[in-house]
Amino acid sequence: MTKQEEIREGIATRLEIAYNTGLSKRTCNTNEMARQAVAQLHSQGVAIKVEGELPEITFPSHVNELSTVGLVASAWYDRCQQDMLKAGYVKTEPLIEE
Repeated sequence: MTKQEEIREGIATRLEIAYNTGLSKRTCNTNEMARQAVAQLHSQGVAIKVEGELPEITFPSHVNELSTVGLVASAWYDRCQQDMLKAGYVKTEPLIEE
């Protein structure tokens, strides 16, 4: 079963339980149903993609960023960041703040 199927199944199960217990027929507490759906998504590792800059390279205090070592490290770091972006890495935040 794929992650997407697990998530769909989990939400469907929670909604079915709510319906079968009469929650939707009696009070239809949509806030509680939404909270449970978000909790289900969070438990499956769903995260929010957020806009943001890639972190900048920070050099140890003993390395001059304009030295040969600093310039090579900076170029390598930039290349790694570009490779990560091409591979689909993005900045995310958890669905529920803990």
